[in-house]
Amino acid sequence: MRLLILVLLLALLGLGWRANLAGSVGTWWQQRGADARKTAELEQDLVTRLQQTRQQMRVGDIQPDARLQQWLGQRMEHETQDMNALIHDAQNVFPEYQQMAALQTWRATEKELATNLQTWPEIGGESYSHLALTVRPSWGGLGWHGCLVVGQRLPAFTPEALNASRQSLFYSECTLCGRKQACQIPRHTRSLSLECGGCRRMYAMVASGSNGQYRYVNEFLEGYEPPAMYPENQPRLAELMTIWRAVSAGCQYTQDTGTDDNDAWQTARETQALGRGDCEDSAILLADWLLARGFEARVALGRYAERGGHAWVIVRLEGEEYLLESTEGTTGARKAPLLSEVGSRYVPEILFDRDAFYTRIQPLALWNGDFWTDKTWLRVVPGAARQ
Repeated sequence: MRLLILVLLLALLGLGWRANLAGSVGTWWQQRGADARKTAELEQDLVTRLQQTRQQMRVGDIQPDARLQQWLGQRMEHETQDMNALIHDAQNVFPEYQQMAALQTWRATEKELATNLQTWPEIGGESYSHLALTVRPSWGGLGWHGCLVVGQRLPAFTPEALNASRQSLFYSECTLCGRKQACQIPRHTRSLSLECGGCRRMYAMVASGSNGQYRYVNEFLEGYEPPAMYPENQPRLAELMTIWRAVSAGCQYTQDTGTDDNDAWQTARETQALGRGDCEDSAILLADWLLARGFEARVALGRYAERGGHAWVIVRLEGEEYLLESTEGTTGARKAPLLSEVGSRYVPEILFDRDAFYTRIQPLALWNGDFWTDKTWLRVVPGAARQ
């Protein structure tokens, strides 16, 4: 009987201990949630105050950067005091930031924290466009530990951004390997390419049209098909020859002179209307016409023997590959030149059709004569996510 009473007493004590433990855990989670809400509210309040401070100083608005904020929050778990190291690491992770400054404050009350941040001289920097702020309760609950980072974030490179301002500094992400990098755009040139500092491949190319607006080079292929009559049941190879001869005969070759006006790229419609153009203009006209008629064609940009920089067209038809020169007359040509016969002196750097841009997998490797396969070329959709 005594043994039974002892067992019952122990059971009751155990139930009480578990109830107390459950209550303690529940209280701890509630307190932790309350602390997190208070921290988030404090951060938001401080950001609002900083924005108001800049408005009063008339130095322009400043916006929070969510990605930089998340990264800073992870760094703050270590409570680092080396702001130079923090800025160095931040610029490695976020190369879109050219200028950055950081402030750290320790064991401050909420009022002291706000005062320290608002009176920091860097908060009035006119060039700064974004900020990240994170606060944490200091160890032992003695005040707040805060860290503020401000920076000038470069705009992402796109043709639209290039057209919208005269700014020359941008940042860009390689669509092949994902590396981000700052890039300075020379405004005096009408065509430019972006090469990745990591994988060393060209991943985008833009050119300025006759209207002065930049666009990705493949967008110059607009789907234009000149009005023409074709013989009924004409073989495809004969149709290709007809189009090639028409472009060569109807487009007078004009060599680049180095002036801005002459270097502007033309669409197929513009080249046909003018009746003249340089190598890329006539190549675009020829490729656009062929694509409109259902041929598999690409514009190639690269080097040709003693001519240096050049543009031409390649076509794949019925198991054969052809190389078409749009800047030379076709008088006397009885058949389209096979790539295997004339292509040895042509070395392409990029290819493009209406949908995509093609870059060489190994741009520094000895040219192997392959214009088509994915063993040599990577397909890139300009401005799109990594392919």
